[in-house]
Amino acid sequence: MDIKKDLKHLKALKNSEERLNAEKNWQSGAEFCNPPNSDITSVSSKGSRKSVARVTDVGIKARRKFASNLFGYKIGGSRFFEYRVKDRTLRDNENVKRWLSDVNNITYQEIMSSNFPNQVYLGYSELSYIGTTAMFIEKGDDRALNFKTQNIAKTYVDVDSKGMVDTVFMVLPFTARQIEQEFGETDLPDKVKTALDNASMEEFDVIHCVKKNPDYKAGSLNPKKRKYYGSYMLQCGN
Repeated sequence: MDIKKDLKHLKALKNSEERLNAEKNWQSGAEFCNPPNSDITSVSSKGSRKSVARVTDVGIKARRKFASNLFGYKIGGSRFFEYRVKDRTLRDNENVKRWLSDVNNITYQEIMSSNFPNQVYLGYSELSYIGTTAMFIEKGDDRALNFKTQNIAKTYVDVDSKGMVDTVFMVLPFTARQIEQEFGETDLPDKVKTALDNASMEEFDVIHCVKKNPDYKAGSLNPKKRKYYGSYMLQCGN
């Protein structure tokens, strides 16, 4: 992991002409289709009331209908995934069938009892006027699953030579208290420690980077050999 290289990569993505042009279009789309979440290039303070002038609510209605229909088609009313094995001999084995059935049931129950339905609906809402969305998953309290649809304005992606996404940066605003809860109190920068001591609500940018693992080994069960790896970086200044 090369932190300086990753931060330079993120800065280049933020300042790219393609990104800046996209943000202007996203801002216009958000103001028309989703005013409560229109902080992309026009950032307002927390808790402030949005006062975006609209001639008609057709954009809001279209966004809601799109998200509801897509959610109903892809998620609601039926199981939307299934674990399978490629090997035909294993696939026809009764013990394997029962094991897969149990795993499918447990996984589905865990997902649907989490906040997944709410977060995937938010993601579908963004698809209607932005055209893309990003969601990540982590362990929540009591080992439960916690899903989060990330604000597109705080998400930056890059692609490989074949046009496939291979790098994702998410800029997560955390208070000093939240940073301590997530990462512990050891090795915190002085600025964060001071904010923690003063019970300050100042927010710091925690950068979550997910990229291809140079040590990837196909078929390995070693977590360090997975195809992708994630890292966190704390940015206390510009």
